[in-house]
Amino acid sequence: MTILSGAFPDSVSKEVRALLEEHIHYSNAASSSNNHTADEQKFAQTFTEDGIYEVAETQSVGPDAIIAFREKFFKDVPHRDHPVVKVFTYGPDDKNLMIYGNVGVELPEGTKHSKEWAGRYEIVDTGSGGLKFKYVQVFVTALQDA
Repeated sequence: MTILSGAFPDSVSKEVRALLEEHIHYSNAASSSNNHTADEQKFAQTFTEDGIYEVAETQSVGPDAIIAFREKFFKDVPHRDHPVVKVFTYGPDDKNLMIYGNVGVELPEGTKHSKEWAGRYEIVDTGSGGLKFKYVQVFVTALQDA
């Protein structure tokens, strides 16, 4: 998990923090695990059954589509890390977030790149299932050599 100290405002509940920490942990999991498929399944489980995961202009709906997209998207990326620099809230509570961070990737031939990213996160209370993401939209800039 890579969420920098001081990234969260005081208004974010421990439950929302825990969900985002789990989400970021599994987003980085390929960097620290040899069971990529299981990690992607756990990542997808942070979403509702009809949850939307949008990266750039590609939108995936539901856990199966999210897993398929991420496996294809990160197929040639053996290492990645997404440090969250700052979390902002908007709306009436802490279930609507904007996030700013950096991402570092290492490609199979050893080339390292970095870029900025931002995300919009909508969280819902599923009742007995706790909190999950209803919508995650990720914005990224062009790759830059690290």
